[in-house]
Amino acid sequence: MSVGTLLSVGRLISAPLVATTDAIGKLAAGDLDVVVSGGGRRDEVGKLAAAFNLLAKELGEARRKLQGYTENLEAEIAKRTEELRTKESQLRIALENMPSGIMVINKDMNIELFNDKYVDLYELPNGVIKVGGSLHDMIRVRAERGDYGAGDPEVLYLDRLDGYGQSGQERVENTFPSGRTLETIRNRMENGTLVATCTDITERKQAETTLQRTYHQISSSIDYASRIQRSILPGSDSVEEAIGDNFVIWEPRDVVGGDVYWCHEWGHGSLIILGDCTGHGVPGAFMTLISTGALERSMAEVEPGNLSGLVSRMHSFLRRSLGQESENDEFVDDGLELAACFVEADRGQMTFVGAHLDLLVIEQGEVRQIKGGRKGIGYREVGHDHVFEETVIEVSGVSRFYMVTDGIVDQISEETGKRFRKTKLKELLLAVHDQPFDQQPDLIMNAVKSHQGDAPRLDDVAVVGFALGRV
Repeated sequence: MSVGTLLSVGRLISAPLVATTDAIGKLAAGDLDVVVSGGGRRDEVGKLAAAFNLLAKELGEARRKLQGYTENLEAEIAKRTEELRTKESQLRIALENMPSGIMVINKDMNIELFNDKYVDLYELPNGVIKVGGSLHDMIRVRAERGDYGAGDPEVLYLDRLDGYGQSGQERVENTFPSGRTLETIRNRMENGTLVATCTDITERKQAETTLQRTYHQISSSIDYASRIQRSILPGSDSVEEAIGDNFVIWEPRDVVGGDVYWCHEWGHGSLIILGDCTGHGVPGAFMTLISTGALERSMAEVEPGNLSGLVSRMHSFLRRSLGQESENDEFVDDGLELAACFVEADRGQMTFVGAHLDLLVIEQGEVRQIKGGRKGIGYREVGHDHVFEETVIEVSGVSRFYMVTDGIVDQISEETGKRFRKTKLKELLLAVHDQPFDQQPDLIMNAVKSHQGDAPRLDDVAVVGFALGRV
């Protein structure tokens, strides 16, 4: 083979190699778009060129993807950074506009965050509270100016510093000489960070003081009203003197109540009445006073023994006192239910009048109910000339009589949600009637309270029990 031929063959081999070497340099310099010719040859040189071109292409695609990722990452970082700036701005606005002061202290007792409200509430000099500053400085300033009371400022400073070391939540109230009261709530986090919030509660404390004073005045007035109400109730001695063996249960739902009972000598006999006025508490108590006045006036005007006439006269007085005969809609339709008994002097006969209350009688181990009329007294809907019917009871043997307001039968049970009911009341009275009268009140109320459980008391409770006759 001639020299020229050899040179030509050499060039055919060396030229692609040189071009490939040159392309590799460009590729290393970052030119990923470089292409080596000869990739179509079927010899080793062509294979080398084709492999280089594939590598350059893949590197180019990888760079473009990386550039896309980088651009997206930069955009996401910029977006998140802006969001953080916005949230930080919002947090700062919230901190500066919240009604409470706030301060965050790290575990080294250095201040990490606070708002101006905290500084203003404690009236601290500028620079006492600052980010990176020590909590010790604030405590010492407050101790020296007397915020923690009289005494050695150093001792007060150390005592208050101990309080900041407590775990969990602590609530502290400070009243300044000016009368202003601040409430500080400190919460120690698991990482040792302490978050303290401060609120001016001066108005709330003043309102609480006013409320307590008002409550005391009202309570005192109601207690005094209770003494007045109890003073109109007959004593146990006078009741026993009038009707013999008896008991009385009188338990207002509140301090004062709307149930009332009376016992008077009336002519040649004794008058015993149980009343249940509309309402309970203070309104009910006022009704009992009005009703007492109506009874006393009626007893003075009605012939003794005329029980129906007495109740009718009470009805008229109550209607007039309560304005029930007026056309004015502002008047409320109030009144009372009552059971009235007049016992003759020889105790051999008794007259009963019921105005929406019944009389329960136990004789020879059986309970019978003498129903009262369907109308109460004093109500607008009941005519002024309404007649309340009498029932005359001849007493032979021993009879026990019970007058009961609706506070027992209407009481709801915590366990069942049902009322006590009159049937159960009759069973209860039958079970206790042969016990001494001084023991019956406890037996009755224990049964009622057992039925009631923790349910609220709904109404006043009153029971009058007495016995007539001999074995």
